[in-house]
Amino acid sequence: MTIPYSEPVLTVTKARGSIITLEDGRTLIDAATRNAVLGLSPTLIQLGIESQAARLPHAFDEVLTAAPAGKLQTRLNALLPGKRATVTPSGRFAFETALSMARRAHAGDIAAFAGAAFAGDGAPLPLPCDDASSADLIAALQGRASRLAAVIIEPLVQLTPGLPFHGEETLARIREITFKCGVPLIADERFSGFGRLGVMFAHQAAVIDPDIVVLGEMLTGGTLPLGAVLASNAFAPETGWGPVDTLTAAAANAFLDLYARENRLLAANEIGKKLAVELGKCLKLSTVKDIRVRGALGVVELHAAPDAAALKRALRMEGALVAVNGTAIVLTPALTMVSKELHKLAGAVFKVLKAQAAGPAS
Repeated sequence: MTIPYSEPVLTVTKARGSIITLEDGRTLIDAATRNAVLGLSPTLIQLGIESQAARLPHAFDEVLTAAPAGKLQTRLNALLPGKRATVTPSGRFAFETALSMARRAHAGDIAAFAGAAFAGDGAPLPLPCDDASSADLIAALQGRASRLAAVIIEPLVQLTPGLPFHGEETLARIREITFKCGVPLIADERFSGFGRLGVMFAHQAAVIDPDIVVLGEMLTGGTLPLGAVLASNAFAPETGWGPVDTLTAAAANAFLDLYARENRLLAANEIGKKLAVELGKCLKLSTVKDIRVRGALGVVELHAAPDAAALKRALRMEGALVAVNGTAIVLTPALTMVSKELHKLAGAVFKVLKAQAAGPAS
């Protein structure tokens, strides 16, 4: 009988910027906490929460709202032209709310694309990467349009094993075809929003306008759970305010203030350039199939799925905290990560993969 390996729980005592300090004194460079897009424990967000807690920590309902909540609603409404925000307690709740909005407007199925994290209802749709697959998507939607409430897409990167990318052209075809077929489009930006992929929101890379956009815990810099759905008037409810804690609203306002202080998209793309160079060294290794980089996202795809627990453990021994998804080693550094940390992070990935490619010492 084989007992499955269970990873030990590592207790964190301090986290600041891109550095995590463990109870045993070890430090790790964090490239796995993907919602901490501006780093761990940003001072401005901490101060925003502490200041609000000292003034008014209470949440309200009915006709009352705390000032931070009202301010956040106004700011979220202004994030995307022609969209109104509905705030939710978490990113997962935002996702479910988006599906409910679409179904409330037109009862039916939610279709998803082949290889997507969300399976959707019915057969998966083909990604329109060329003329042939575009024709396949048109045929699939024409045959199901009357039964569909919406189509959902993770723009530019699908969060399934291997993390497959698709280009702006594919995303533009999806919007064009769904529009012509009369099917609303939902963009799930919980992973890709706020500059992760080098643009504010991934769908903007293709200059498209989805009917509904889903946001998650990046709204608070990953400090507290929060989500939001930005929807066009045909889908947004009359009142967009949902249940939100006053301290969470303060955290989100502080995050938006901090985000606006610097050119975060420039930072994301500069990180991408450095990741491409640093991770490119891994292409020399026989176990590595591909390197993909988009903004502040780096993917090292292996030919075969590794023992994820053992690989992550080896990387932690080298001071790197990363995610492993199927055949992909996934790096999601904060947009504030400095060059020295990126160099050490990518160096750890190369060192561990090189040792594993060489096999056990004789």
